[in-house]
Amino acid sequence: MARSKRAQVLMEPVEYERLENIAHHKGCSVAELIREAVREKYGTGPTRQKGIVSRLSNHRIDLPGWNELKAEIEDRHARFSLSIRTCSYVQLGAITISNCRRRPSWL
Repeated sequence: MARSKRAQVLMEPVEYERLENIAHHKGCSVAELIREAVREKYGTGPTRQKGIVSRLSNHRIDLPGWNELKAEIEDRHARFSLSIRTCSYVQLGAITISNCRRRPSWL
């Protein structure tokens, strides 16, 4: 693991007090709070990944109930089955014989 680098940040007393209060409530140091903020903002660590996973896992999609979905699937399957034809072609010289019929319902 690479050695840590030291950074010095100057800020207004009010800003620093705000960070101290937040760090105290979170139970961490001001330095750790700043490192976490940098990771989140610039994507340099696992904190950003956790945030992305959290946002994705909280995403809700409202779907209809199972009975409604099942009815739609059956309806579309029935319409699709009617539109498919099975055809066989035999080429005898210049003559083509075709045998086209509707697809059997059991397929």
